[in-house]
Amino acid sequence: MLSLLQLYKAHYGNLDIKQTFVIPEQEVAPFWPAWSLHRKLGLVVRDLRINFKKGKLDVDFISKLNELGFIWDYRKWHNKQMEIVRYLHHL
Repeated sequence: MLSLLQLYKAHYGNLDIKQTFVIPEQEVAPFWPAWSLHRKLGLVVRDLRINFKKGKLDVDFISKLNELGFIWDYRKWHNKQMEIVRYLHHL
């Protein structure tokens, strides 16, 4: 699963993965491996956040996700992004 998150970040530049995101057909996005097609990556991310809050994730795995830039609290992250946009808009 970490490899799918890495691919997403490499292609989209972030880990802002919507809950509805499903890995598309290879004709649409050929960088995804065939075994991952139609995987509901958005739900995987949701489950990671839930399991993190419940303390069910391995510390080493959490560390790897942190290094990748995983967004643990989407609302907090999104609000911070909006603050940055407002700040830059007023420069």
